[in-house]
Amino acid sequence: MPFDGEQSQGVFGAIRFDKYLDNGVTLTMEGWHAQGSVGVVMVHAQRTYSPNRDAKRPWARFNVSNERFTASVNYDGHFNLTGYQGLSTTVNFVNNSYKLTAEGQANFTPHPDLQLVVGGTVGVEEMDSFDECTGTQSFLFRPITADREGVFGQASWDLSERVTLVGALRGD
Repeated sequence: MPFDGEQSQGVFGAIRFDKYLDNGVTLTMEGWHAQGSVGVVMVHAQRTYSPNRDAKRPWARFNVSNERFTASVNYDGHFNLTGYQGLSTTVNFVNNSYKLTAEGQANFTPHPDLQLVVGGTVGVEEMDSFDECTGTQSFLFRPITADREGVFGQASWDLSERVTLVGALRGD
């Protein structure tokens, strides 16, 4: 329910494309973009108001998979150049950030009773709260960049029809 005079306005668009290849591989490409004024929302531990219509949320994903493997790349952005105004503090919060992640996983069955899964993930996330109106960071001390990597594996051994031994490891 909007507050009096809130006037949230937004424009959204999305597209998805799936292609099923003869060799059992499925390609999926999708993305969407949202732009506008989001009105009153809860961010940064308080209610905030987005008075301008410059908030942008691009998102995209590419995935390729079959019964033995899957690989994907995801992008998620959040850009608001003029920021949100804190309703309890009147402080302006600017958030310009994105996250880019790639992940892959492969499944093997070297023996009818043994199933193996191996995979990995890499990603980068950047966040900047620079406020052009004040010339300073609005809620961060400086822009932040975080890199992430991880590998994982799992083995399942069917000891009998009723008992399966499972072991898994993950390192990040």
